Amino acid sequence: MASIPATLIPELLVEIFRAVLDHHNQQVLKYFWPKYFPFWDAYKAWESLVGFTLVCQHWRETALRAAILWRDVCVGDGSPLSRRISQLLLDRSGQVTLRLTLIVRDTVTGDIPTIIAALHRVERLQICLTKVMTMTTPEPYLRALASPTALHNLRELYVGLDPSAVGGVLDVPFAASHHLLEKLEVLHVKHVRYLEVCCLFRRNLRVLRVEYTHGQVLVQGLLQALANMPLLEEIILRSISNVPSTQARHAVTQLPVIALPHLRRIKVIDDDLQRSCNLLDNLHFPSNVVTTSGVHFGLPNKWFSHNPNPLEDLQGFLVILSKLAGHGIIGTIPLARHLALTILEGQCGVRIEAYASVADPIAPFFICRARNLVLSLGHCLDGLCSLSHDAFLAGVQQLTLRAEEDCIDMAFSNSVSKLKNLQVLYLENAQRVCEALVQARTISYATGIKEYPFPSLRILTFSTVIFRFDSPDDEGYGRNPDELIWQLLEMVEARYETGRPLETLAVRKSKHFGQEDVEVLGVFVARVDWDGKILRSEDDFYES
Repeated sequence: MASIPATLIPELLVEIFRAVLDHHNQQVLKYFWPKYFPFWDAYKAWESLVGFTLVCQHWRETALRAAILWRDVCVGDGSPLSRRISQLLLDRSGQVTLRLTLIVRDTVTGDIPTIIAALHRVERLQICLTKVMTMTTPEPYLRALASPTALHNLRELYVGLDPSAVGGVLDVPFAASHHLLEKLEVLHVKHVRYLEVCCLFRRNLRVLRVEYTHGQVLVQGLLQALANMPLLEEIILRSISNVPSTQARHAVTQLPVIALPHLRRIKVIDDDLQRSCNLLDNLHFPSNVVTTSGVHFGLPNKWFSHNPNPLEDLQGFLVILSKLAGHGIIGTIPLARHLALTILEGQCGVRIEAYASVADPIAPFFICRARNLVLSLGHCLDGLCSLSHDAFLAGVQQLTLRAEEDCIDMAFSNSVSKLKNLQVLYLENAQRVCEALVQARTISYATGIKEYPFPSLRILTFSTVIFRFDSPDDEGYGRNPDELIWQLLEMVEARYETGRPLETLAVRKSKHFGQEDVEVLGVFVARVDWDGKILRSEDDFYES
């Protein structure tokens, strides 16, 4: 084992060390709360590698001479051991740039002059606080951050407060030095007062992540702040205010229009639907942000009992979705090709997703979730079709309608005719919608031929559907024209006769459907894809 590293050049050994350490840091830093990033995690980041060097003298000597390996310094619990390790890391890091983590717990952190003196080398700083700090009672390290000579090389800043801490809101301890940090490119803050966050905005920022801030946030001020950061490539705004906005909808025209030509990703999850509408309505960014699934919009997973009319929220979602699809803020981009509507379990809410491509269902460019919207699938589909722009609906080629357990179903109305270019339809746990689909026929006055919705439909999937009232194997079973299977047969036959046959009819986890049905439907459908499951009770839907 020792002979292999001995044959490697020191530069390669150093790169191996750095790769392992960087991977560990990336895994740990994705958890921003202090409880997931204790001091010992920083110690373990290099402990395993150092342990191996005990059996390899060549590797050990190389590591001890490579200052870049000791750039990750963690300070915070105040124990003699942690202070000793921090000092050792600083000594071995030489003059390389540092990635410093300050963890402020309930214990008093000791003052290490060498760490304060090394702040000018810090390139990435993460401050994790488990108690509320102010400038009147700062820790020595935090007090030193306000020094004019500190952190002038800082490029990445992460500030977070444990939400369980007393007070629950953080006053940024170095807000007084807001005129500094000229090289700052990445800013990520959680549970910080919004006014303190504004003090950290810099023109060179490329990544801005603001989550769970406190205080009122007006969209005018937010837009003006974004206007001063033209290099932004990523924006994440999550629950940025605990005070509802009072701005009226007509105030949208008075807001400035902000161009962000370098933006690649934007994520907005906000309690205030109107603020989100106003924000997205006045941001201009490249069309590939949408086509590459770089947009994520939504409401937090919480109850919105203050709104007595759930369709108002639904209308707000659709306004934003329509704009993202090429009507207002992004310009000429492909329309949304795939829409997915899901009624949440127990009729407690709705989730709407939009995809720019039919072939890539993994990454939606639009997601909105809201609870306390007591809507059925049919109700939601009607709202979608009646409230959305006709050109937007004409671009939809695939539609997924899904209801989770214990949801009341309801048929849709003729408004679905706006989905005239729909080619793929997936229905899950949507019995009434399925029945409405096969029953929604009209007779053409010109030809006398039966016509059904979605004339361009090629692929139809039924999942968790009841095709017959009773099992065809039961004694005394007779054909009932009101059963879904026979109405479906009539529909596929009519489509076949008019030259618009289905290419694929798929059946998944459905009740009272069998091989004979596959053969009968196969006369008029090119391919009947049945999963082979014969379910006889509704309990089988979910057990299978």
